[in-house]
Amino acid sequence: MMILDVSGVIKKVYELDDDDFAQPEGITFSPDGRLFISNEAHGGTANILEVELD
Repeated sequence: MMILDVSGVIKKVYELDDDDFAQPEGITFSPDGRLFISNEAHGGTANILEVELD
């Protein structure tokens, strides 16, 4: 996952763990700014995980 500035310049790159994100499909933010990623999990159990970035 990449964080870009308004010009499209990469500010930070985060590598998602394959064990937690085997097949990430969607991303959204809650009204208070929390990040969530939905995951189909390659035939496993689908889930939605909250992601905390450092």
